[in-house]
Amino acid sequence: MSHREAIDVVVTIPSTTKNVGEMLSLSLADQRSRNKKILLVILSNIQFLARQGLALRGQYVSGDDSTKGGENDSNFIQLLKLRGKDDPSILKWMEKVQDKFTSPEIQNEILSIMALYILRGIATSISGKKYTIMVDETTSISNTEQLVVCLRYVDDNLDVLEEIIGYYSMESTDIYSYCNNNYRHIVVHEFEH
Repeated sequence: MSHREAIDVVVTIPSTTKNVGEMLSLSLADQRSRNKKILLVILSNIQFLARQGLALRGQYVSGDDSTKGGENDSNFIQLLKLRGKDDPSILKWMEKVQDKFTSPEIQNEILSIMALYILRGIATSISGKKYTIMVDETTSISNTEQLVVCLRYVDDNLDVLEEIIGYYSMESTDIYSYCNNNYRHIVVHEFEH
């Protein structure tokens, strides 16, 4: 290659091709957009199942390696597959081995964030009003002792409202167990401010 040809290449290549950094940036922005879209679908699935009182998880299927195991028959996964019939990008997302945001730990974290959001809304709605914290023990269908915490208050229309703000598993229902656990701290912390 002659010097003149080399100069022509140096001059024409930048005008006919894109900058590598720009191409990577566009690719990253596109990937973030797809991830955000799927994450919103995952959040709406969890919200739907929680609002309907349906279990998210089902039978865990163990496999020989991490790619074969999972919760394939859970309500959460089945709902994602159903929504994937309308949007194939969801099914493609489900084929990923990792970083799917579908693990039980992620589901629990999302549920905790949603529960905290609801509790803060309740706390805001009773701000400045008189309320009562009611605590009762009940036994679940699985014979587990549960502490039920409920708020009772009167709204601006003088209607009496009750909001269940939590179910907490307890090993024992005596006052000693209640006082030595963090249940009262959970209740008091959320509503003392």
